Amino acid sequence: MAKKSFKDSNPALQFISQAQEEEAPAHNKQDTQDTYNKPKPTGPKPKAKEETKSKRLNLLLQPSVLIDVEKIAAMKRTSVNDLINTLLKEFITQEAGTLARYEEVFGGSEN
Repeated sequence: MAKKSFKDSNPALQFISQAQEEEAPAHNKQDTQDTYNKPKPTGPKPKAKEETKSKRLNLLLQPSVLIDVEKIAAMKRTSVNDLINTLLKEFITQEAGTLARYEEVFGGSEN
């Protein structure tokens, strides 16, 4: 059996070029202009000091704890992340005195 040589032509290119020709969408200049000339949304602008969820935290949990948290989140029709954020906010509210004491001892907040 002789070795095949693809130095002069690559058989895969025959299929690629055909596929591109077949799948090339037909569009006109008006469609492109409509896409780029859409009016920008004019809804309410976000608050200047609105906080985003941009910090990450890795937790190691016991598997049984995670399973129960996932079940609770499912019943409340929310995500585990949102459930944990809500619980932590409630805890922070309960510990307002501790936070005030921290401010007295160490001064200022670390954000």
